[in-house]
Amino acid sequence: MKQTIYIDILILVNLLVNYFLLLTVRGFLHVPVSRGRVFLGALAGALGALLIFLPQPHWSIALLYRLLLSAVMVLACFFPVSLRLFCKLLALLYLASFGFAGFMLALWAMGQSSGLLINNGILYLPVSPMLLLLLAAAAYLVMTILRRISGPPELKTQVCTVTAHCGDKTVVLHGKVDTGSTLTEPFSHKPALVVEWESAMPILPECLQKGLAPENWTEGIRMIPYHAVSGEGFLPGFQPERMEVNMDGESHVLHGCWLAVCTQKLGRGQYQVLVPPAIFD
Repeated sequence: MKQTIYIDILILVNLLVNYFLLLTVRGFLHVPVSRGRVFLGALAGALGALLIFLPQPHWSIALLYRLLLSAVMVLACFFPVSLRLFCKLLALLYLASFGFAGFMLALWAMGQSSGLLINNGILYLPVSPMLLLLLAAAAYLVMTILRRISGPPELKTQVCTVTAHCGDKTVVLHGKVDTGSTLTEPFSHKPALVVEWESAMPILPECLQKGLAPENWTEGIRMIPYHAVSGEGFLPGFQPERMEVNMDGESHVLHGCWLAVCTQKLGRGQYQVLVPPAIFD
């Protein structure tokens, strides 16, 4: 018995599923990419779903295609990315796919039992857009709850002290844990703490102390992108030789973290550095 496949439903189904999958991956790994980039990655995967119209190939060819399509989705969403993080993103995308698809299919099967088609690893569900959106949103809600449960424990306080060392210079900064911060250096994807330029002056590289233009920066200075309510842009960032965060009487040594330098005052002057919760993961 032949089945009619509507291209618009095929693309919409895979677009919504891929979008919520990539949102889940972004949330688990705290990767700061915009929803526009998430949509781009989802769209790449949705267009790849057109393979469903081709004859069923050998299972190894189908698997290779799924791997390549998933890699394209990850790169479209998270590029630039290190090889290590790329592998983590790809692996988590597959894990999320299994749980996500299983949950959606279980809910869908409660109401319907025919019309489901999987060919070349591509899913086709002949459902209405509204039902599909509800199923995808429900699955994403479950994945979000699991992420909250399995994530780091809720911080007891938002106040901390950050000590940063460069050579024989040391600064001690009053900090605040910013639970909404996902700032990272885009190549290493290590967390970045936002620090006031004036407060960090003793340990800043000379080019940042003098406020030189980027073309005059010394090696090791990176542009760190940020997204805020007021807009988006870049902050100059560097890695101190050593950093520690003291909170609730416990000291946490930071490995590979960055300081993103901000020329504006943070808050009302009661703290000099914003600390992302990812450093406690």
